[in-house]
Amino acid sequence: MIKDKNSIPYNKSFSFFLLFVLIFLVYSNTFNSSWQYDDYPNIVYNSNLHIKSLELNSLSKTFFASPVGPGNTLYRPVPCFTLALNWYFGENDVTGYHLVNVIIHLLSAFFLFLSILNLLKSPNFKGRYKESEYFIALFAATLWAVNPIQTGAVTYIVQRMASLAGMFYILSIYFYVKARNRKPERWVIFYFAGCLVSLLLAVGSKENTITLPIALVFIEYIFYQRLKLLKTVKRIIFYSLAIELVVIIIYLLCFKIGKDPISFFNDLLITQTGYDDRSFTMAQRLISFPRVIFFYMSQIFYPIPSSFSIAHDFSVSKTLFNPFTTLPALFIVVFLIVTGFFLIRKQPVISFAILFFFLNHVIESTILSLTLVFEHRNYIPSFFLFVPIAIGLKSALDYYRFKKRYMYIIIIFFLTFLIIGFGTGTYIRNSTWLTEKSLWEDAAKKAPGRAGPIQKIAEYYKNHGIYDKAIILYDRALSLKSQNVKQSQVLSINNIGVIYARKNEPEKAIQFFLKALDVFPGTDYVRYNLARVYIETGTLDQALFYTNLLLQGDGNNPLYLNLKGFVLLKQNKLKTALQNFRMALELTPKNINLLLNMGRTLSLMEDYKRAHFFLNQAHNYAPENITTFFCLMENSIRSEDKSNLDKYTEELLSVFTITTIMDTLKEISENNSFTPVSSKILLPMIAETLNKKSNSIIKL
Repeated sequence: MIKDKNSIPYNKSFSFFLLFVLIFLVYSNTFNSSWQYDDYPNIVYNSNLHIKSLELNSLSKTFFASPVGPGNTLYRPVPCFTLALNWYFGENDVTGYHLVNVIIHLLSAFFLFLSILNLLKSPNFKGRYKESEYFIALFAATLWAVNPIQTGAVTYIVQRMASLAGMFYILSIYFYVKARNRKPERWVIFYFAGCLVSLLLAVGSKENTITLPIALVFIEYIFYQRLKLLKTVKRIIFYSLAIELVVIIIYLLCFKIGKDPISFFNDLLITQTGYDDRSFTMAQRLISFPRVIFFYMSQIFYPIPSSFSIAHDFSVSKTLFNPFTTLPALFIVVFLIVTGFFLIRKQPVISFAILFFFLNHVIESTILSLTLVFEHRNYIPSFFLFVPIAIGLKSALDYYRFKKRYMYIIIIFFLTFLIIGFGTGTYIRNSTWLTEKSLWEDAAKKAPGRAGPIQKIAEYYKNHGIYDKAIILYDRALSLKSQNVKQSQVLSINNIGVIYARKNEPEKAIQFFLKALDVFPGTDYVRYNLARVYIETGTLDQALFYTNLLLQGDGNNPLYLNLKGFVLLKQNKLKTALQNFRMALELTPKNINLLLNMGRTLSLMEDYKRAHFFLNQAHNYAPENITTFFCLMENSIRSEDKSNLDKYTEELLSVFTITTIMDTLKEISENNSFTPVSSKILLPMIAETLNKKSNSIIKL
């Protein structure tokens, strides 16, 4: 190895360059990969991220961009902020999002390299690896970076929350290690400050990083203290619990503003919260944990493409003996954790790799009511798993370099093959993320007994108008397994109803929506769809009944308030309709449909001036929305405002063809779902303007 101290910066530059080339190479086929699954509610449909300016007010709302629930609590503000910036610069073009994700992964890999390098130069390791630290750190970081299991956190756009949390997690560790190594002394305060800031940014990226203080305790006592084993273990446990308690309190104060802290502990501690809709209990999830861990380890150390999927058909452990692997897996996990503590003095690197891995699976893989298997959860836990392997391979290289040259060459080939194999597996896995169809067809092959992948393929067909295939797949999904049985059944039945509604078969649609409510009463999105179909069929009393049920559950939902107002507008109950529209507009003041409905209601109430104000706002926000033209024109006719009428009629005819205008007016008159306008009032004015234009052309 190079011993000249002046060459160290070059080595670090080379390591960054090598990681850059390898990472961009194996992720080069991801930059056009489509939006997937949770990307839609969290990014594509999340209006709080769709900023139009970089002003403070616009940026600050991104910190509260939860896709569900009220927007008065912070929700993973760091990744949400970065996603909002992506939207500002590229809106829904996926390329920018993937580029940022890959850069985050590159930085994580580089800081992992630096962290390992500095840990191996800590006081307890001084001189142990005889100038091999650089090779060990770079090789371990490379294996981690190009491992296919990381695709779930890098290629899956929304899992920037996991990868960004990982980046700040390893950055915090790096700063802590630099401070403890005290080189140079004058930078110690800066490094500790960087450690604290990175910790807060990690927790602001994803909640599972609250384990970071415990990881720092492990590092302190494994790499920097020289206590006896028993005293070391006692101090690790004591300081871990004490520091973690402080961090949880800070987390509640910083990131749960406006939320009752008790509800946080109800979610975190051992309760049945969230398990009501699962096909397994919390106890079953807990005893499944060892088997899940072994599955993850098989993916990490034997990463063949066939083992990776966005959905796994992983059986739950019903008891300690069912399946029979449950109890042996539990014993082995306990043995590994105990071994991790016992090896603190003799084999500290192995000890730290084991304890760090299990520590960072505690939050997401044990008691919380989450899906059993999700590959992105290994992004942080796998940070140090390859360090012992790198040490072993480097020792073998040093041993055989001069003794058995052929073995030395074989090991070199093996190292090269390992990196190429991991990288190839990552590239192949990334290819399945290209489209929604390719991703879920891959998942359906690997988990044929699961409903989820079949439903997602059906959704693809539904969205592309291939309705018969979609219905067959949704029907098939009803008999397949799911971790949320009732919710899965409701999803399939509801979507069959949606398809029949699109096929203009409202009676069948209503049958399926009612059937879905029989399976799971109180499902809001089914009630919403049912109300809309009743509006289309003109059954307004039933539509009002279901909108009232929706508002009983969420009285401040602007979507439901708008729906109720629309039903009342159709019933000509204008004052009550106006109240609902006004409440909804206070919550979403730039909603086009709300502005249209508000303006239309005021126009029918003969308040033409205020009607024009709201309709004109809608027109400014959506200048190519043909319905805004119709509403503005009719309001001008009713108010006898000739100048505005001529203006909007001329503009309508310049933007849209006669065919489009006539077809839209016909559709509005036949479809009860549109904001009501009178074609009888509008058509004569359009015809008159056209005649004037024709006469002027003839004169020319």
